[in-house]
Amino acid sequence: AKQGQTWEGFASFNGNMPMTIGADGAPDWMQIEVEGNTIKMSGTPTTVGAVSFAIAATNCNGTNIATHTVSFDVQSATV
Repeated sequence: AKQGQTWEGFASFNGNMPMTIGADGAPDWMQIEVEGNTIKMSGTPTTVGAVSFAIAATNCNGTNIATHTVSFDVQSATV
C-alpha cells in the first residue's frame, strides 16, 4: 500500500451461514464492509508504517470459526 493512494483487500470465510464477521484494531482510515461470508477492507492510508489488525468469523452459536491477522506496510508515495 502507498500513503495517500486507495488500498483495498478482501477475505472470505468458509462455513455455515449465518456468521458474524468483523475486524479488530483496523486503522482509523480503513472502512470495513461485510457481505455474506466476505469482508472488504478499504481506504486511503494517511501515514507510513506497518499496519496489523485481526479479522474473525463466528457462527450463529458464537463458536469461533476462524481468525486471521492482516499485516502489510504502507510506503511513501514519493520515489
